[in-house]
Amino acid sequence: MPEGDTIHYAANRIRPVLAGHVPDELETPHPRFGRDRWPERLAGRTVTSVDAHGKHLFLRFEGGLTIHSHLRMTGSWRVLDGGKRPSRATWLRLRRGDRQVLQLNGPVLELMTDSRTRFDQRLAQLGPDVLAPEFDYGRFLRRLRDDDPTRPIGDALLRQQTIAGIGNMWKVEGCFAAGVDPWRPTGRVSDEEAVRIVELVRPRMQQSALDGKQDRWRRIYGKAGRLDSASCGTGRLVALALHALAQQLAIAADRFRLLAGAALGGLFVIAAQLHLPEHAFTLHLLLEDAQRLIDIVVTDENLHERPTPLG
Repeated sequence: MPEGDTIHYAANRIRPVLAGHVPDELETPHPRFGRDRWPERLAGRTVTSVDAHGKHLFLRFEGGLTIHSHLRMTGSWRVLDGGKRPSRATWLRLRRGDRQVLQLNGPVLELMTDSRTRFDQRLAQLGPDVLAPEFDYGRFLRRLRDDDPTRPIGDALLRQQTIAGIGNMWKVEGCFAAGVDPWRPTGRVSDEEAVRIVELVRPRMQQSALDGKQDRWRRIYGKAGRLDSASCGTGRLVALALHALAQQLAIAADRFRLLAGAALGGLFVIAAQLHLPEHAFTLHLLLEDAQRLIDIVVTDENLHERPTPLG
């Protein structure tokens, strides 16, 4: 799902094309809008602003009407030369001069009044925008502490009512940069640690919102199983990976009573010798990419043989 910096980047690209102008054309090619008459209702109206809050984007028109968009997993915004033919997936097209703005694949695209944008529960309950020029840390902490203290801090950061705009990538990168295990219960995360996570991701997300180069900040997200000491400059992540693997195998051994013995014990010896921290951050990454681990296990021919008792 596009995260807050992606939506703000889209708003930053759309704003110079539409803000302060009346679109030359506005059409809604998707059949679901056939009876809504958006072109007639918005004809001749100036776009007064283009703004974003978290993962939501708003095109505001004079006369108190607003187009609200949330891309979820499938949607996207594009700004193209006016001569290019729009994709068949286009739900909304606005053209001014030789530039056109397209919204593709919805799935949340609606025309509402300005007052509804203030009182709609989906929007009114949003937490402070992580990309706001002045972030409200006090409000963020109040929302965080009002939430379930047993919820893992990583999941709490994804809760848009607590803080709007953070998704899976920035959750992982922020927790790693701050040295906070994303599985640690929120009640065991200090205010200082929670603030530190946000302080670390905010400038990176702000830069991404300006230039659209989110990938430059991907230090570990999506790299589970491919990280080594060169990825983080030290051997710490390798040690964490070994510790995480030992923990995962220990769970399996406890459940099935088949893996106890010298081989597993060796992993524990390695983990102990490395003096690993209590919380294995890399376990979170390994499980996000669990399919690779499954592929390794199921191709082991010995797995299909009758297990030999371990002495």
